[in-house]
Amino acid sequence: MKPVRRVGSAGGDGFTLVEIMIAMTILAIALVAALKSQADSISMESRSRIGATLCLLGQAKMAEIDSEEPAGIAPGRGDFGPDFPGYEWRLEVSDSGVRSLKRIDLTVSFGTKRDQRLDLVSYRCLRKEQG
Repeated sequence: MKPVRRVGSAGGDGFTLVEIMIAMTILAIALVAALKSQADSISMESRSRIGATLCLLGQAKMAEIDSEEPAGIAPGRGDFGPDFPGYEWRLEVSDSGVRSLKRIDLTVSFGTKRDQRLDLVSYRCLRKEQG
């Protein structure tokens, strides 16, 4: 009769506790790296989406300002309504240093973070038509 070999016994075909612990450590390190990468990806997607929305809203607001009569452009602030919650705009009008040329500063922001904003600058000629 042959002797029965037990799995995991000395000289057997099993894994030792040290080998299992090393394998679990390597697996844990790989999972942490994968989860960190996933979290970073989600964060970058969110920032990218906010940045694209800031650009589109800024462009739309600047087009609205450009369509107004130059004399009717006044400083102000507001939001973009319920379709874009958290997005706000601020408009400042100042002298440019050149006669009959006004500087228009438009800031579009999201939330309270300073890095989530877009600053646009435009100049408008306030030349009066001669009649």
